[in-house]
Amino acid sequence: MLAATASLLLLRLPEDSATGPAARASVATRRVLLAGWPVYLTSAAAMTMLSPAELVLPALLEDRHISVSWAGPLLLGFALAGAAGALCYGTRSWPGSARVQSLVLLTVTAGCVGLIAVLPGLWGIATGLLLAGVFQSGVMITRNLSLRKRLPEHAHAGAYSVMYAAGGAGYSLTAVLSAVVLSVASPAAALTGGVAVALVATAVSALAEHGGFAVHPVDAPPRAPLRLRDLMRLSTGRRTTSGRQRDRRADGRGQ
Repeated sequence: MLAATASLLLLRLPEDSATGPAARASVATRRVLLAGWPVYLTSAAAMTMLSPAELVLPALLEDRHISVSWAGPLLLGFALAGAAGALCYGTRSWPGSARVQSLVLLTVTAGCVGLIAVLPGLWGIATGLLLAGVFQSGVMITRNLSLRKRLPEHAHAGAYSVMYAAGGAGYSLTAVLSAVVLSVASPAAALTGGVAVALVATAVSALAEHGGFAVHPVDAPPRAPLRLRDLMRLSTGRRTTSGRQRDRRADGRGQ
């Protein structure tokens, strides 16, 4: 997450004094990529939850006096639940935009991961993991759809690279923090910490987009507003100067 934030800050550094089409294109590309930063933060939040759910699982099983060998079947069930969730999402259309769906599914996934830390026994852990897998796949799909809809087509390749880099940064950062927490607290506390970080990142992403703090891409210069005389000409049907010239040329050819 820190690496993704640093990369976004680098994109906002002022350009040098070079001018010309190449310099203007570079500035436009950077602005377009910056416009997707709420989605990048969502990607980091999703991987922030996934990291402790996968890496802390053996320690959680051992802490609850369950055989660590169950970690493999549980993670297999998590992956299969993700595949089932992706198929379920694609079978029909769902209400709301892809961005709203992504935020809702991410919040629900955080709750399911939190169940792993709360529910007792093997079946409690399995229930939380299976539900998290179902909703996590929806988060991944809607995250990609949100970025695709938010940015123009020519920026998709670079934007997806930044998004996956942000996800990897979130996963790595939470893995390190989970190791630190495990040295001083229980595995359940490490899971809860990952969920809390993910929820904070989700809230920041939602507030940034709906509170007017998001950067919007500019693909083309805005059109000049219509002046009063333009509106009067359109409403009264008056001919423009170029139109009158074409009429005079047509009359001359007729004569």
